[in-house]
Amino acid sequence: MVQFQGGQDDDLELDIRQLQETDKDLQTVIGWLTTGSKPSYSQTGKHSYVVKSLWTQWNVMKVQNGILFREDPETNLKQVVIPMKERRKILEFAHDNKTAAHLGIKKTLVRIKEKFYWPGVRGDTWSYIAGCSICNKRKKPIPKRKAPMQVK
Repeated sequence: MVQFQGGQDDDLELDIRQLQETDKDLQTVIGWLTTGSKPSYSQTGKHSYVVKSLWTQWNVMKVQNGILFREDPETNLKQVVIPMKERRKILEFAHDNKTAAHLGIKKTLVRIKEKFYWPGVRGDTWSYIAGCSICNKRKKPIPKRKAPMQVK
């Protein structure tokens, strides 16, 4: 079990091993890491974006007690790799939870990355908060990025 603490009586518990065992992409990477045989990039061609992304991070991916972790090279934190179907739950807990206080993108991302990782976590966090109805009512809207001007 992995806990994500939000405050008193406000914790999220996930049976990570069981969740990872049901995720085909994560099982592929866990299998490779367990046997210690990194496939060539061409062998990853039939696999998903998630598998390819985790493959590119081979040196920071670890399996411990059957659970896939990423060791963040910037912070040296051990991050549990979250399966696709649980990502929204993590986003909700990190942003919507009563102790999270609808923090902005940067603080929510820091909160998530203290324990968790998945390919695209930054973009998913941005999209989730941009679509948060409470934030849209109470806070300044997230500025839309404009494409750079093309000069000929």
